Amino acid sequence: MLLLIAAVPLGVHAAVPQAAVQQVPAGVDFSPTGLSARGEGQGAAPVGTVASDDRGASRLAQRAQHLTIALSVFAALLLAVVGLLSFILRQRRKVVEALRREIAERRAAERALQDSETKLRTLIEHFPGTVFRCLDDENWTAHFMSGRDQHIVGYPTADFLVAGGRTLGGCVHPEDIAWVSELVKHAVEEAGSWEMEYRMLGADGQVHWMAEYGAVVPPRDGGPRYLDGFVLDITHQKQAALEVERQVRAFAVLNDIASRSALTLAEQLSTALSLGAEFLGIEIAVICEIHDERCRVTAIHASSESGLVQGSEFELASSYCDLPVRAGCIQAFESVGASAARDHPSYRMLGFETYIGIRLEVGGRLYGCLGFAAAEARQTPFSAGEKYFVELLARWIGAAIERDQAAQHMRRLAHMVRHSNDAMFLVRDGIVIDCNDAALVMYERAREDIIGHSPLMLSPPMQRGGASAELAARYLAAARAGQPQRFEWVHSRGGGGTFDAEVALSGFDENGERLVIGVARDISVRKQREREVLELNATLEGRVADRTRELEAALEHLRRTQDELLQSEKLASLGALVAGVAHELNTPIGNAVTASSTLNDVYRQFNARVATGFTRSVFNDFLACVDEAGRIIERNLSRAAELIGSFKQLAVDQTSDQRRPFDLREVVQEVGLAMKPSIRRTPFRLVDEVPAGLKLDSYPGPLGQVLINLINNALVHAFEGRDRGAITLTAAPAGEDWLRLVVSDDGCGISAVNLKRVFDPFFTTRMGQGGSGLGLHITHQLVTGILGGRVRIESEEGKGTSVTIELPCGPERSGQSVVE
Repeated sequence: MLLLIAAVPLGVHAAVPQAAVQQVPAGVDFSPTGLSARGEGQGAAPVGTVASDDRGASRLAQRAQHLTIALSVFAALLLAVVGLLSFILRQRRKVVEALRREIAERRAAERALQDSETKLRTLIEHFPGTVFRCLDDENWTAHFMSGRDQHIVGYPTADFLVAGGRTLGGCVHPEDIAWVSELVKHAVEEAGSWEMEYRMLGADGQVHWMAEYGAVVPPRDGGPRYLDGFVLDITHQKQAALEVERQVRAFAVLNDIASRSALTLAEQLSTALSLGAEFLGIEIAVICEIHDERCRVTAIHASSESGLVQGSEFELASSYCDLPVRAGCIQAFESVGASAARDHPSYRMLGFETYIGIRLEVGGRLYGCLGFAAAEARQTPFSAGEKYFVELLARWIGAAIERDQAAQHMRRLAHMVRHSNDAMFLVRDGIVIDCNDAALVMYERAREDIIGHSPLMLSPPMQRGGASAELAARYLAAARAGQPQRFEWVHSRGGGGTFDAEVALSGFDENGERLVIGVARDISVRKQREREVLELNATLEGRVADRTRELEAALEHLRRTQDELLQSEKLASLGALVAGVAHELNTPIGNAVTASSTLNDVYRQFNARVATGFTRSVFNDFLACVDEAGRIIERNLSRAAELIGSFKQLAVDQTSDQRRPFDLREVVQEVGLAMKPSIRRTPFRLVDEVPAGLKLDSYPGPLGQVLINLINNALVHAFEGRDRGAITLTAAPAGEDWLRLVVSDDGCGISAVNLKRVFDPFFTTRMGQGGSGLGLHITHQLVTGILGGRVRIESEEGKGTSVTIELPCGPERSGQSVVE
């Protein structure tokens, strides 16, 4: 216990109290068997020895006091032990927390390291070239090689990592190995880095251009020196650069050609085709012009065996030009027979295996096509650089053609200006600086008398109307300011005399200067005729008045004649109606007469039997015969009455222009009944498809006249040369308060020329054969006039004719004719 107390650290509050220690007597025995005390100069006495009462009580109290002190000391020691243990536990907890933090940090560092290694590995594995580490020895022996392709110039990277296997130095082109070694050696000596482009021999025997970037890794702890870097295959980029150099050289030649004004367009195009064929390694080069779906060879570079010559023409759809023109972009085929174009007519006709072509545009419009072709298939695909060269060459050729067209346009314009009958001159700062030959002739002056002088000197100081030269100067200033001027002006000739001229002035810019172009046209003859016309006008009014009276009289006579013809047409229709009445009534009345005569015969026979006696059967036969004859007479007379009523209504409508409500189907049936005799005499038929219930408040007479005219017109004209045909009548509502009535046939139709004139008066294709030319004209007048509707005719030769009539249902509507 004393050792525990001594072990308690300083500052532990559970240490034994000093007062309690000081109170413990020196002779107290803390043994387990009991407590004993030694007095000064006395021997030990056993516990429980009988003594006197006072001394026994004193000792018992003393022992109780000692026991209390001992317990206090024990409690103090126990508190000290508990505090020590608590302190140790707290210290241990701190150590454990520190260890946990250290472990977590170490694990995080390990994960970060693993992520970094993964990213580096991914970067190396997906790098487009090869990452390497090699020894700084003679052959640059590979120590590590990795990359996305797992090979370099066709050799697997694993071959370079095998002892005694392939080396990087052994793949370098023999012509480049010396300077490559020298460059790397210099980098090693300087402990620096290098960048270089060199050639390597690949597994396919081809030369590959490589770009290499590397750095020297100094030796560590006596180890070897390493060279780190990466290699990229730049063969395609190098080839593209070489093609660009070739293109630059080719276009330098083309630009030199364009700068030579002495060369014609044909010579420029021939040189361009030759350069293009040489650049692509193709023997045939052609420029075609496309017009009206045909292409014509305008320039060619090819041998005579190709089968193509300048001036050859083909259908666009069967030529190679069709491929880029339809596609709208460059088309390249290394082997046409192995491509989707193998079924194109051009391949079957010409058989070129290699082809590359592009549209030619001049001034933003399609001009033709530039194409290169060869009979044999190309072994390598067309590169992007070659396609770009063809595109640039097409632009150059288009620009050359456009320049030539512009020059040709200028030559033509100069020719027109030079040979124009109008005088033309250029004015700068109020002075004439140039003029054409017509100005010299018109003004009868030498060129030096016009150029270098003011244009005001070409006219007299005062005009006929009193205008002065100041007005002409204002016209010139306005034109120079951008306001075109057109006026008439009197000019003077150099040989004397004046003439009237129409002058047009307009300004334009040339090389930063403002010029005015003037055009003067001699209008002396026109002005003279105008004066003559003015003189005639003075006496013309009287002649016009006389002629007007004559025309008015003729017009009135024409109107009376037209009314008479219209009345004649109506009477003719009425005559046809009377004929129809007679024909239709003939059948039912004839049947009634026959039945009545038969009834009379039967009656006479029965009367004779009555005188001699008759039987019941004879009487019954007589009654049956009388009944049947009565029914026949009644039925036929009812039919005759019905026909007479219909014909009466139709006749009233035809001879009067009275408005009344009616059903369209009733009018159509009445017209059909009236037309039946005429139709029966032909092999044609009338089809009535007009439904019941289409009500109108209009003029049934004019409407019936319209239908009769249209049906008669179809019977006469529609089926000429045919043994059958049909005229169909249909009707339906046409919007709010309108009806549409259509009369159509399946006849021979009307030509486009005649269709425009069918409603003209007196127009007929049967002149001299009974045709008056007024039927359709009257129809048009009735529909658009009293009926207030619209009429439209449609026809196509061989497919029949259709006349559409649109009528208002009530009196509040009025129509307007539509003739198509």
